[in-house]
Formats: sequence, C-alpha cells, structure tokens
Amino acid sequence: MGQNCSAGGVLEECPEITGSDNWQQSHEFFTGIEEDALDIVTMITASVSCCGSLFIILTFLRFEQVRTFPFRLVLHLSICDLLANMWFLPLFVSKLQGIENRTDEPDGWCYAIGGITQFFTIAGFVWTVIISYNVYFSLILESSSHNQHMSGYHAVTWGVAAIFTAIPAIVPQVSASMNNGTTGELLAGYGFYNNWCWIANDAKLLIILVYDIPLFLTIALICFFNCYAIRGVRSTHTTVSVAGAAAKIDHPYSCQRRS
Repeated sequence: MGQNCSAGGVLEECPEITGSDNWQQSHEFFTGIEEDALDIVTMITASVSCCGSLFIILTFLRFEQVRTFPFRLVLHLSICDLLANMWFLPLFVSKLQGIENRTDEPDGWCYAIGGITQFFTIAGFVWTVIISYNVYFSLILESSSHNQHMSGYHAVTWGVAAIFTAIPAIVPQVSASMNNGTTGELLAGYGFYNNWCWIANDAKLLIILVYDIPLFLTIALICFFNCYAIRGVRSTHTTVSVAGAAAKIDHPYSCQRRS
C-alpha cells in the first residue's frame, strides 16, 4: 500500500517504488551522453586489445621459430587479456539492440561474466609481473629461465587469480550470515558495474581489495624489476666501456704516441 501524496490539494496514493527502481536510481552516475561516450571508449580499447592478443596467439601457432620460453610467457598474457576483454562485445551488442540489462537485477549469466573477467584480469596482472621478473633475472643475474619454471608460474598465476575471484563471491555470503541475511552495499559481490558485468558499483571495499590493490602492486613490482634491469644494463655497459678503453691504452702495439 503506497503512502498518500498531495497533488493540487487532492490526496492520491503515491506510486509504489520497487526494489528495481531503487537499484536503478542508485546507479545513475553519468548522463546518457557520458554513458554512451564511456561505452564507445571501452569498446574501442577492448577491441584493440582483443585484436592484438589474437595476433600474438596466431603468430605463435603459425611460426614454430617463435615458440621460445619468453614468447610463451607473452602468449599466456595474451590469452588472459583476450578472455578478460572479449566479454565486453556481447554486452555492447545487447545495448545496441536496446537490451538494458543493467536496469534490473543481474542474472546468472552476468555473474558468470563478472567472475571470468575478474579471474583473467588478475591472471594477466600476474603474468605481467612474471615477464618483468624474467627480464630482470636474465639481464642482472645473467641467467635465463627455462621451461622447468613454467609449472611454478602456472601454479602461482592461476592460484592467485582463483583467490581474488573467489573473494567477491564468498564475502557477501559471509557478510549476510553475520548480519541476519543482509549484505552491506560496500561488500556486495558480482553484479553490474555501470553498463558491464563485473563487481557491483556499490562494492567499493571489494573493488579496492580485489582490483585496486593488485593493480598498484603489479605496477610497483614492474617498476622495481625494470628500474633495476635498466640500472644493471647501464652499469654493465659502463664497466665494459672502461675496460675496453684501458685495454686499448695498455696494449703493447697501441698506435698512440707514448712520451
């Protein structure tokens, strides 16, 4: 039963506001034009990423000479990147067809897409760190990794990705069991993130925990390994240059005039 509302001095029953309406109003962050612009930018970047990943995968399958250990690391990163970005395409097509799934509660398909996107996004972070580590390992420690390390890399990558994918699915259940069946918005799990299926917009704490922290940790590790690799290369180059100059001066058949 709705509440009584006054319109022109006449009492009328207020229209009932459903949970879906409340959900939709709470997710209105952008105007229609801004949402369209964000959708276009997202689709362009996702499409370019998928094309680049497909090119690397097809190159690996086509040319046997590139199937080296370093390229295999790049291949795994490309596979993760492809599987993390390809799900934007059907959602964008649905929107072009006038299907606005985000105006209602997410279904099982959206939960599945959110979990897959999260899993391969985190896996891509880990593969990026592994590639940076191998660059550092090869240049600074003057050694090279071989295929025997690949099983360990797989274990770390898929294990970390599984943990950070399970957290958004488990935390809401735990929160609901501790709060008489209610889940706080900050800990809501998978759902609609603007127009896409990922972690719900309101789940700010979860987004920080399972995406922002891994992202910044990945950036920090990449900068660490790359900075030390560049410093090592410069140090080696300087040492070789000084040694070469000294050898040229001290050579008994040097053409330089001696006093």
